[in-house]
Amino acid sequence: MSSTIKDVAKRARVSVSTVSRVINGTARVSEETRQRVLRTVETLNYRPNLLAQSLKRKKSRTIGLIVENIANPFFPDVVRGVEEAAHRYGYSVFLCNNGKDFRRGLEHLDVLQKRGADGIIYSSMGRIIQPTLALKILQLSEAGIPTVLLWRRASELDTAAVLNDESGGARKAIAHLLNLGHRKIAFVGGFSDSAVTKQRYDGYRSTLEENGIEPDEGLVLFSDFEVSGGFEAALELFRHNPPPTAIFTANDLMAIGVMLAAKQTGRRVPEELAVVGFDDIRFSELTDPPLTTVRVPKYEMGLNATEKLLELLGERDTQTPNTIVLESDLIVRRSCGAKPDYAPVIQKPSSK
Repeated sequence: MSSTIKDVAKRARVSVSTVSRVINGTARVSEETRQRVLRTVETLNYRPNLLAQSLKRKKSRTIGLIVENIANPFFPDVVRGVEEAAHRYGYSVFLCNNGKDFRRGLEHLDVLQKRGADGIIYSSMGRIIQPTLALKILQLSEAGIPTVLLWRRASELDTAAVLNDESGGARKAIAHLLNLGHRKIAFVGGFSDSAVTKQRYDGYRSTLEENGIEPDEGLVLFSDFEVSGGFEAALELFRHNPPPTAIFTANDLMAIGVMLAAKQTGRRVPEELAVVGFDDIRFSELTDPPLTTVRVPKYEMGLNATEKLLELLGERDTQTPNTIVLESDLIVRRSCGAKPDYAPVIQKPSSK
């Protein structure tokens, strides 16, 4: 049986209110009493009932963060941005992993509500916002639990969102490949019903059309955002007649899969095939050759989403837009053939 605050008070020979004051730091007590209470708390392994405390003060100082797939190396920088911003304001982060399962996301929302989360950041790059999810987010808002969306804008909800300029990033990548002389440029997307995939495809298609090139639908494939998906898509593209001279993928994991397929089939990157990814995960500069990619400001997106949520919770005296869109940058490395003398520089963790 776990110890109670009454057990601590009895062992330390003080009142229950004194134990509460020591734990919460709400009033001054003598140093001798404070130390005696803290030693007793340690001895009895007492853990305060955080949910009960949150009900009394109306806040748990906890933020829920739901991510799509924590195994994807894209997400740690996002989580770091969320955690650092939350910590700055005295909030803890409760991390939930969807595993790309929409239904699990609904379960996580229920759990976070029951645990008394003050607000929630819902991060998903996969499939579209389902009506049941939208309804649940609306119900949370009506219950006083605001939600900020990452990579997703729900048109039917007036919900805050932090987005990346997906189309703009893709346009930079395709313009770069066109400038290098490529005309047979393939696109490998993630899930075809993913909002992120659609926006990156739009940037790919519109840039080709603006340069007088009719996109070849035989060079457009959709996969699953995984290395294996990029590998299989590349093998199919290599059978196209004629095959593409460049492949642009909707994330770096699929780009790595493309490069593995090229190596297995004897195609040299970048001499025979240029490859460009999207995201700039930490592994992207360690591939052989280092991967040219569109850098998504992952840390900054997590940071902005948390600051927006803290604003909605009344912790920040700011008035930022309800929808924040951050810009992507093209990071040129050797996989596109633009800089044969490129020497990789290992990224240092952000000092933020």
